[in-house]
Amino acid sequence: MRRDQASLVMLLGCGIGMLGFFLPWIQMNNFYPLLPSQFSINGPDFGLVTWLLLLLLLLQAGLAGGEAWFLKNNPRLVIWLPAFPLIIGSFGLAIAVYTLGIGLRLEGLLDLVRSLARSMSTEAGPNIGIGLGTYLTLLGSLIVLGSGAYRLARLLLQARFPQ
Repeated sequence: MRRDQASLVMLLGCGIGMLGFFLPWIQMNNFYPLLPSQFSINGPDFGLVTWLLLLLLLLQAGLAGGEAWFLKNNPRLVIWLPAFPLIIGSFGLAIAVYTLGIGLRLEGLLDLVRSLARSMSTEAGPNIGIGLGTYLTLLGSLIVLGSGAYRLARLLLQARFPQ
């Protein structure tokens, strides 16, 4: 893969991550006394850390899109440009895995409550599910991280074995 193809893959990963930011991350339904309808939590509802993820993905998309211009005007950035996707991809991956863990813990807690309360009522209890946004953020972060690692490996190989 050439550098421009890796940049396109990185732009795709940033786009997937930004799309996942606005889709539901955790979905809840059947919480009748508290929430009479389906309720979902998406990236903006989690707070400042997730907004930072969106801003970093936008920054990475801008850096990947304008990489030729940046390198032409400041050649010293050739070292830093491959490092940013690793940092941003790792940050997004950590947020997505943490959200996935929260959702899975809540599902396990609700299963425990349902098994204890099964004798009390026969109606369906509350449900918590992990939304599509979590998986898209996870996928986008993995793509950004992978393409950044590929570009850094190519840069190191070119520095080690010049052609």
